[in-house]
Amino acid sequence: MSIRRGYHLFLAIGLVLIGLAVLSAGYSQQILVEDIADSERLDRIFKEGMQLVQLSHAVNQYDGPRGLEQWRLRHEALATLIKSADGMAGEPRVAFERILSLDEQLRSLIDKLGELRDAAFPDHPPKDLAGILSSQIFLDASQLHNALMRLSEAEDGQLEAAYRKAKERQLRIFSVFLGLFTVYGVLLTWTFQRAVLEPLRALKVTIDAVRAGENRKAAVGAKDEIGLVCRTFNDLLDEKEAGRKDLARLVTRFQSVFEQSAMGLSICDPAGRWLEVNRRLCDMLGYSREQLLGMEFADITHFRQLTYDRDRWQALLSAQRSSDSWDGEYCCRDGQVIWARITTALTRNNDASPQFFVTAVEEITQQRQTETNLRLMAKVFDNLNEAILITDERNRIIATNPAFSQLTGYSSEDAWGKNPRFLSAGKTPQETYQQMWNDILDGGYWQGELWDRRKTGEPYPKWMTITVMRDQAGRITNHIASFVDISERKASEEKVRHLAHYDALTDLPNRLCFLERLEQAIGYTRRQERKLALLMIDLDRFKTINDTLGHHVGDQLLVAVADRLTESVRDSDIVARLGGDEFIIALPGIEDRDDAINVAEKVIRRICEPFTLEGSLHHTSPSIGLCIYPDDAIDITELMKKADLAMYQAKGRDVGSYQFFTADMTTVATNRLALESYQRPKRLTRVKGLASGESP
Repeated sequence: MSIRRGYHLFLAIGLVLIGLAVLSAGYSQQILVEDIADSERLDRIFKEGMQLVQLSHAVNQYDGPRGLEQWRLRHEALATLIKSADGMAGEPRVAFERILSLDEQLRSLIDKLGELRDAAFPDHPPKDLAGILSSQIFLDASQLHNALMRLSEAEDGQLEAAYRKAKERQLRIFSVFLGLFTVYGVLLTWTFQRAVLEPLRALKVTIDAVRAGENRKAAVGAKDEIGLVCRTFNDLLDEKEAGRKDLARLVTRFQSVFEQSAMGLSICDPAGRWLEVNRRLCDMLGYSREQLLGMEFADITHFRQLTYDRDRWQALLSAQRSSDSWDGEYCCRDGQVIWARITTALTRNNDASPQFFVTAVEEITQQRQTETNLRLMAKVFDNLNEAILITDERNRIIATNPAFSQLTGYSSEDAWGKNPRFLSAGKTPQETYQQMWNDILDGGYWQGELWDRRKTGEPYPKWMTITVMRDQAGRITNHIASFVDISERKASEEKVRHLAHYDALTDLPNRLCFLERLEQAIGYTRRQERKLALLMIDLDRFKTINDTLGHHVGDQLLVAVADRLTESVRDSDIVARLGGDEFIIALPGIEDRDDAINVAEKVIRRICEPFTLEGSLHHTSPSIGLCIYPDDAIDITELMKKADLAMYQAKGRDVGSYQFFTADMTTVATNRLALESYQRPKRLTRVKGLASGESP
């Protein structure tokens, strides 16, 4: 338990004891007050009884109704007082019973005396009877007087006993609480001695021992504030010991780092004489440690570098700066000249006087050669026609060439630090990027097409090659990307692709493209559980117009018809040219045949309107065959075949009409084909006979 909690506990116990003492004293005083109250009630009964006795004598001696009435009132008052004190026990109780008994007898006698005087002999009652009653009243009144005197004596005894008991009670309470407070004080003193004074004395002994140089720790006892102080003291001792060990480790580590550093390290005095050198510096210069410790830094400095270096050393000594770094040429023992980067700092004493130079020497001969090569590569980088960007391991742009700015419109400053995705036009599929990164991470190389956006907002396609650079540990350090604009090539490819799927004259989908879209439309219609209508359209009189007015006029008519067909249907419908003057329309997602009829009638109205060709008005009309999926067929080939049969049926009817496919059309077409197959050999024989000179 903590001292704080113990203090609160003892304080609570003390307050409880004080509270109990106060309550006990109050309780004793309350009992005394109750006893005094009982005595006061007995006194009132005594006084009331004595007045009743006196009134009894007066009534006995002086008759009259008024006296009797007063006596009865006193009698009732006395009875009420005795009943209010009914809870008393002991001697007062016995006196009460005696007083009540005598009082009742007196009341009976006085009532009889009153009746005797009032009834038979109102003026002169018989003397012998009245004398007997008066004598008895006097006798009972005397006995009541004696009983009241005994009650008075009992009252005095009860009051004296109450004061005596109160004294005894207070003495017992005082004795009990004196003992409790004595035990409380002893326990408090013992606890304070054990929990506070003894641990503090032990802690002082430990502190004195530590000051004397002993390796001791404070004894940690209870988990209280003193224990916390002891633990904190021990922690401080542990930290001090750990600090000493850390310092020893740091010294060892410094010596190890100094000796095993990959850079040449040295300590020189302000005059430039070497005080300490490491193995790397000795190996770099070709001298032994003993040889270098007998030399100055100026002894290895190239003569072209000597004045420059002295100015640098002097600037440090004059406190112009606290550290410095520079590159220079320095001489090895074998006469070889190397390039080295000197990094030095001057330490000072407490009085600010120079103490020594701490110098790091890093050979950069190879680095200088690399820098020369890099400058050469930079020229090549700047003059390439391909756009190049280089990113770091986190794919942030760190370099671009002029061709990049010419192609994208972004300067090097605009692109610096950004992810190359800021160039994206948002048109490249996400799967392409996913495959790109998979190839880069797995094989370190990717080549492919992406869509970017110039600074002006213009999107363009590019052909990009990405190569990964890795360090010796195999970690990616850079991504090198080169790319060129392939907009012209894409335009050519798109033109070829468009020509393969669209009609060159009307720019409507051709048969191949229509079949692909029709397959998709049928799939959509099937999922929606609806219908699809196929409208096969052939132009009437087209051959006449084409042969009479020329092919260029026929082409104009076909283009105009294509425009009107497109305007007559929904955006979701498919309009295509199959060849010549044949067009086809697919209406996916219709409800019933009425939807197809509405479109067919609209197409007929639009196509029957006059066309302005070469400044003249010309007319044509469509013949339309209709077939419904899936009512008539579910196969695309069957659908087109049946729509074609219906179209020829419409063409054989009125001009500008439409016809739905019916089952008997297939029978008629089959019979016609069989008839033609039967008649064809006969026609061939007749033609051959005519050719040989036979008469018809």
